[in-house]
Amino acid sequence: MLLQGFDSEDIAQQLNIAVGTVKNHRKKIYAKLQIGSLSELFQLFLTHLLTS
Repeated sequence: MLLQGFDSEDIAQQLNIAVGTVKNHRKKIYAKLQIGSLSELFQLFLTHLLTS
């Protein structure tokens, strides 16, 4: 959903969870991927597509 352009509030609404929960999951995803922003996530995703 992040890569589709949804923000934390949109994701929370669609999944029927709290915005804070979405933010916590985002932090954990970023930490596991060793990135710090959504733009870095997009870059990682595009790099993966190009090398696959």
